[in-house]
Amino acid sequence: MKYLYALFIFFALSVSPLYAQHSYSDFERGLNLSDAQRTSVEDVKRKYMDEWHASRREAIKKKLELRDLYKNPSSNRGRIETLQKQILELEISRESLTVNTEEKSPEY
Repeated sequence: MKYLYALFIFFALSVSPLYAQHSYSDFERGLNLSDAQRTSVEDVKRKYMDEWHASRREAIKKKLELRDLYKNPSSNRGRIETLQKQILELEISRESLTVNTEEKSPEY
């Protein structure tokens, strides 16, 4: 009987994430967008992803440089502070990209 409960719990927990992986495509399909609207949505999505990835890559580069500078923090204090500030600004800009995208979602 315990085996059946374990099997049931396993399937119950594994089915939901599998279904959720395609939920956005199902959502888009349900909008019944024209080809022009679909292209517009894809362009917005691509632009957002490009900006987000570029910001993330830049933050990673700065974090790697910061890690190297931490090896001798006393002689690199100014550069460390500058990099920390730049990383924080990049993270804030990525966050604002997410917020702005949600606020500017087109209504069809």
